[in-house]
Amino acid sequence: MKVIEGSFGKRSTDEGPPKATEVVSAILEHVTQLEADEQTVRIAAVIYVDNVEMSVIGNEQYPDGMYMLLSMAKDSIMNETLGG
Repeated sequence: MKVIEGSFGKRSTDEGPPKATEVVSAILEHVTQLEADEQTVRIAAVIYVDNVEMSVIGNEQYPDGMYMLLSMAKDSIMNETLGG
């Protein structure tokens, strides 16, 4: 998995996390290029607002496909975090 905004723990605490709109814009640019190269792109994303809501969105048509995408993302993050 290629992480687009992957500077986990490397940003200054003064800066705070990147804005969600910045991350979405980076994803849009990346996906636009992939589709221009005629790649089939599947997307799964989680939107979480502290103590308000959590939404899971994507373009995969089946729940098991969404589960697979989210699991792959989780495993990739754990692999990077634990250096596996």
